[in-house]
Amino acid sequence: MVGIGGNLSMAMPDLRDRTVHHGFHEQAYQTSTALVRQWEDDLSRDPDRAQKSLAAVVDHWQSTTLHHGALEEELFYPPWITEKPELQDLITGLIHDHHLMRQWVDEIRHLLDTHQPLNQARLLVDAVLVLIRTHSEAEEETLCR
Repeated sequence: MVGIGGNLSMAMPDLRDRTVHHGFHEQAYQTSTALVRQWEDDLSRDPDRAQKSLAAVVDHWQSTTLHHGALEEELFYPPWITEKPELQDLITGLIHDHHLMRQWVDEIRHLLDTHQPLNQARLLVDAVLVLIRTHSEAEEETLCR
């Protein structure tokens, strides 16, 4: 594991390496989809269990996907902007994606915390999954080697 442009600690994987970065994205996405499938199954069978399984989806996104995005914003994107200023607009879009993900996950958390009908979360869950996939692909194609 090496740092990016000398700006990351040795414990941080080289996110410019497409295989490494894709591996993280893919593992997180596969976990997300498995958790979402469990929530969907629970939603049709057991509302109490659905509450817990949707909370597990949100916890996963907060601890993994959104945490990864925050690290990218702090450590991965700035060297790119320094090295290739023409990537500023792309990186601004990627950061905007992170903001949308955080906002939607917060909205799902609010639905859980206020005991709203969980079927209201379906559109937000689907939106987060689509954004994770398209964001990851764009990032890997443009910022990884």
